[in-house]
Parts: sequence; structure tokens; C-alpha cells
Amino acid sequence: MFAPGLIQEIQRHPFQETASHTYSHYYCCEPGQTKEQFAQDMRKAKEACQKYGCEVYSIIFPRNERNARYDDVLEQEGIKNYRGNEKHWIYSPGSRKEMNAPLKRLFRLLDAYVNLAGFHCYSLDEINEYCGKLRNIRSSRFLRPYVPGLKLLEPLRIRRVKGQMKYAATHGKVFHLWWHPHNFGVNQKQNFQNLDSILRYYQKLNREYGFLSVNMGEMGELCQDENISAGGQG
Repeated sequence: MFAPGLIQEIQRHPFQETASHTYSHYYCCEPGQTKEQFAQDMRKAKEACQKYGCEVYSIIFPRNERNARYDDVLEQEGIKNYRGNEKHWIYSPGSRKEMNAPLKRLFRLLDAYVNLAGFHCYSLDEINEYCGKLRNIRSSRFLRPYVPGLKLLEPLRIRRVKGQMKYAATHGKVFHLWWHPHNFGVNQKQNFQNLDSILRYYQKLNREYGFLSVNMGEMGELCQDENISAGGQG
């Protein structure tokens, strides 16, 4: 496993989860790869995590390429949660070629600034719709990095994120924000200012509406608790 110091730093802080991103940044929907190859990759990923005492229950698929035919492999390796895509055609999963279709890319960019495709928030019941052992804790918003050429549109982009957060807080929904930490390596000042603004807004929603911040593993446990209380099979 790369960067063991970072793994240990995460483990030292409460409420943080160590999840899987596969071993080799495996793309599950690209031509030529197989289920057997994916199974071997996941076994290696699990072995690497066990060296640091990590029990992994969640996975983030590289490029969000989830292949439903591989679900049983994930279940065998103890994975319970994954981050799926937003529930809209412009975010529908597939190979890199399919995801990078020009029309999809254009609409995804527009949706980052204006409410083109909805709030992308959902209830615990929606997570429990698939009552197998895997829970789809869907993405609500990818926090795009700051782009100098689009700096005049930055207020719209951050307002879009906050609008989704408030919708979730006032309607009892889940809002799932994510980003690539390495994207903050350039234009660090602006990227961290944006993140700070979003986190301060979360604190406001927490005070006013009891809006909670949880990791994917904790969200899976909340879903299980609700399913059990409703008489389902958690």
C-alpha cells in the first residue's frame, strides 16, 4: 500500500473511514478485462489493507465504473457499500468512452453551475431499495476544482453545492459530496477557500436543522438500522 503514513494518520482520527479504491485502479467497464482479474485485484487490495489492520467495508470505483456482474466478488471480500452515480442520464455509468460523450460532458459541466438535473438527494429508503448486501450510497455532487478561466462563475458553482445541501437538510435527505484531494494541489488558496465556505455552511445547517456529517460506512449502518426497525432484513 502506498503512503502508509497517510493511512496511519487517518486511523488516528475518529469518524474517518479507510475504504477501497481497488488495488491497481481497476476499471470494471473497459473492454478486455474480466471478472477473474477483478477478483484477483480485490484480493490484493484486501491483503494490503490487512497489513495496517484496516477492515474495509466501502469501495469507490475508479472512474465510478461499477460492473453489476462483479457484485458477488465484492460481497465475498466484505464490501457492503459503494458510491454510485447520480440518478440521471448525464451521469449514467459506463466505460470511459461512454462517460466522456461530448453531450454528457457538456450537461455535467452545466449542472455544476445551475440546477439542470435536480438536487441529486435521496432518502435512506432509496439506498435500501436493493436489499442485497451492497448499498449504493450515490454521489450527489463532485466538487470540481477551481478553474481560473471560470472564476467569474465560482459563486454559481458554490451556490449550487449549498443549494443541494440545504435541500437535503430541509427535506430529511442524503447529500453526498466528494472530490479528488489531488485536485487541490493547484490553485490551493481558492480551492481551500471554497471548501472552507462549504464546511462552514454545513455547520450552519447542522445548528439549524440537525444536518449530520457521516462517512459511507456510518451511512450503511444507518440504513441497516432503519431496515431492521422497519422489519426488513438488514
